Amino acid sequence: MEDMHSGPTGPQLYLLSEEGYRELKSIQAMLTLIARIAHGEEDNANGKAMLTISRSDMSYYFLEISTMIGDALDRLGKENVVGKQSWMWQ
Repeated sequence: MEDMHSGPTGPQLYLLSEEGYRELKSIQAMLTLIARIAHGEEDNANGKAMLTISRSDMSYYFLEISTMIGDALDRLGKENVVGKQSWMWQ
């Protein structure tokens, strides 16, 4: 039986270039940094303090992260000849 994540013979495997891997690791580091800033590691006693960030800043950060992930996935798709129809949710 075929589902969205596999073909008739099993799951599809994709190779990621070193450049794509580095880009995804950079995104991971950025998200970790944002989480640490939000938690306020330098002040563990104040872990429940409110952090104020503007909607425009929050939108900017999430759009930048989304763009970076999209670029990495586009590169992965091109490197592995993956068409949009093969991964789009139905």
